[in-house]
Amino acid sequence: MEQRLYDLIYKLKHVETGKNLSIIELKDLISQKNIIGMSPKYSNTELAIVFDYYKQFITEINKIQYFLPTKKNFCSFAGISSNIYDRYKQSDDSERREIMQIIDDYITDLQFTAAQNGEIKEVSTIFIGKTEHGMVEATAPIIIEHKAETNINKIKAQIEALNKGRSLETIELQQNEDGSYGG
Repeated sequence: MEQRLYDLIYKLKHVETGKNLSIIELKDLISQKNIIGMSPKYSNTELAIVFDYYKQFITEINKIQYFLPTKKNFCSFAGISSNIYDRYKQSDDSERREIMQIIDDYITDLQFTAAQNGEIKEVSTIFIGKTEHGMVEATAPIIIEHKAETNINKIKAQIEALNKGRSLETIELQQNEDGSYGG
């Protein structure tokens, strides 16, 4: 990993002035080269070290050009699939879950901050937060309970008052002591 970091720094420093590396070139520089189908098996300590290196890579790239961390880029950097990333997040090992939560928080916090600052589109960031990071909106559904009281005597009194030519507003204002309406 140390050599990969030095290679990245060297490549970034030797980019022509005023020119940026493409996303494809950056992805190639940060991606771990491994045999397809052969993901590395990380201990919790190794996973934390990989994350520290990833943050260093992101920092070095951003000294030269704007580049946000993403779940997919982290997976590519670590040489794991996004399915393994998700399994690590759901692990029975609480230490592993905690490390993955720290990684997830780092990625989502930078993305949401960039969206709030107008550096990237908010709608896309919300979509990614929901689809890649399992976020949901925190509001509970609003439940409106409607309780209707049906008082037959009241309805009859209102109909009787209407038949005498009075308005409903007048009927409501002239309620008798016994609860009936009208005159």
